[in-house]
Amino acid sequence: TFSFRVQIKVMASSAAKVKGHWLWNDPDHGGFTKFDPATSQQLENALQGAIHAGKTGEISVLLSEGDFFGSAKNKGLYECKIDVDCSDKSKPVIKSAVQINNKTTYKRQIARKPPLTHGKQSESNLTASWQWKDDYGWKDYDEKTM
Repeated sequence: TFSFRVQIKVMASSAAKVKGHWLWNDPDHGGFTKFDPATSQQLENALQGAIHAGKTGEISVLLSEGDFFGSAKNKGLYECKIDVDCSDKSKPVIKSAVQINNKTTYKRQIARKPPLTHGKQSESNLTASWQWKDDYGWKDYDEKTM
């Protein structure tokens, strides 16, 4: 008698340790668009500081880096508010994140990739393998057989 199974392994999440990049919701282009590298780094630095401090609550970042947000007319005009729970530094969570135009009060969603969300596993944290069982125990299929 032979049995077959797929074994799924969850790898430890390292999203908090991986340098993230930030995106803003761009309805004109049907989804999220990356912030320029300098602005993304400004947001990531604020997040990493919150993780290091074990902060829970809102992080406020007045955008001042990059060509757009660092220009004289836009510097300090836009602010990002990121609600975090970093009480467990090994599993920080971003609860919500928005960018606000302080002049018009217009808000748009922003996001980090890879995300830091509680209870969800990124596909990159999962591995799968096919196995079969004979009288001696479970055996992995090799790539050639699969």
